[in-house]
Amino acid sequence: MKKTNLILTTGIILMIGLFVVSGVVFGQTATSTNSNSTTTSSTTTSTTTTDTQNTASTSTQSSLTSTNVLPIINNINKEELKQSLSIKEIQGRVICRELGACPVFADPRFSTEVSIKAAKVTEVSSSTLGISVFGYNYKIDISSAKVLRYSWGISTVDEYSVGDIINVFGYLDQSNLYLIHAQTVRNVSIQNIHTVFKGTIVSVSSSTNSFVLQTGERGNQTVNILAGVRIIIGAFVGTVGDLRAGEKAVVRGTWNRTQNSIQANLIIMDYYYDDNDKNKDNDDRPFFITPTIRKIEDKFIKGIEKMEVKLDKEEKKIENNEGIRKKIEELQKKMSEMIDKLKTQR
Repeated sequence: MKKTNLILTTGIILMIGLFVVSGVVFGQTATSTNSNSTTTSSTTTSTTTTDTQNTASTSTQSSLTSTNVLPIINNINKEELKQSLSIKEIQGRVICRELGACPVFADPRFSTEVSIKAAKVTEVSSSTLGISVFGYNYKIDISSAKVLRYSWGISTVDEYSVGDIINVFGYLDQSNLYLIHAQTVRNVSIQNIHTVFKGTIVSVSSSTNSFVLQTGERGNQTVNILAGVRIIIGAFVGTVGDLRAGEKAVVRGTWNRTQNSIQANLIIMDYYYDDNDKNKDNDDRPFFITPTIRKIEDKFIKGIEKMEVKLDKEEKKIENNEGIRKKIEELQKKMSEMIDKLKTQR
């Protein structure tokens, strides 16, 4: 928590520094130049802004193709795909509320039971799932739930993906009728034939449609990607081109123990920041969270260091103005302190 607050504080100081210095420097420039120079400076600034906007627009284009991830139904029995939604009162609170005469229950949160079959996962985070069943969208609180695979084996939310088919049993929230506090969540899409591997991508071969995954328990595994295998990045459908060395990935597939290879059925990846600063957000699940925080820290540090370079340049232009120089020195000191704190806490 302290680390997160420090990152946020750093961001705020960086933004304030940009606004203060930009205002001061541009104000100083306008005052110290004649009207012709001011017109030229304004035109240059406008042109630069347009170029920057064009660059930003280009850099945010993504190869991720769709937010409508289709249901993942490979090897699922047809009976398991029949949706059902049951909401049943246990203690009869709805009618008694209208009468204003509800008896006192030990725990009113568990007065309405919910059972859902064959819902599609629309969102995954560390403590909640988004699902859709019969066109209704629910939020599932999984903080106290047993998270299971199809075979009833223990799973984790790290193994879940948008598009998965799940069954849910739990209780309806009494204030938010689209929030369910789950007791069990069973992922039908993680079938018995699937082995799930978690690890870091070591290298990617686009020519063979494969990559090497470094796992904690089984060492390096070669992951083969046949046509039709989906790569899910958050709520998007990715391609082999979105796989990068150094990124974490979860792979479901058939494991060949002798050859140390996996025939992938599904690949789940975190959002990431690519080399062109394409912001693909981030995933807050335990398996993915650490590298994401590291990348955010790196971006802040790089931003602050760039700002310091800019301040040094602008300081030389206004050396004879003691007040402005003092403000810049104060900002530089603050930024240096923040960088040191971030680096020492890694």
